[in-house]
Amino acid sequence: MSAVENIFGGMGGQPKLPNEKIIKSVKELMLTYAQSGHVILVGRGGATITQKIPNALHVKLMASHEWRIGEVSRRMNLARLEAIDLIKDIEYKRLLWTEHLSEVPFDDNLYDLILNCQKLNDDELMNILLQVMEDRKMIPRF
Repeated sequence: MSAVENIFGGMGGQPKLPNEKIIKSVKELMLTYAQSGHVILVGRGGATITQKIPNALHVKLMASHEWRIGEVSRRMNLARLEAIDLIKDIEYKRLLWTEHLSEVPFDDNLYDLILNCQKLNDDELMNILLQVMEDRKMIPRF
């Protein structure tokens, strides 16, 4: 069983949250990497943990529930109801982990940008991110 499965794979399908020593270690590891710069933290409560780091960009990618169901169904070759169940399970576990890690309720106001993957293609998303990072002098202008 992987570490992630161990954390989220508790009895009866209920997530088994790690003890405070593990939480503290995860926070310290994330902060150490983030403070070194030129790091992308994807999910895992990174936006809550790194709020006080200057020169950070917190981005949330979103799309409608229906679009996500279609994407998960297509990419994972799942029936619609299986995709719905998987999305619901993952969202619940992500929220629980993020709130446990940060010790505060989740809030979209943590993000500098919220981008809609349903409306923007990969190139458009990348161009937006690059432009904001250039404007904030996080990367040199190209």
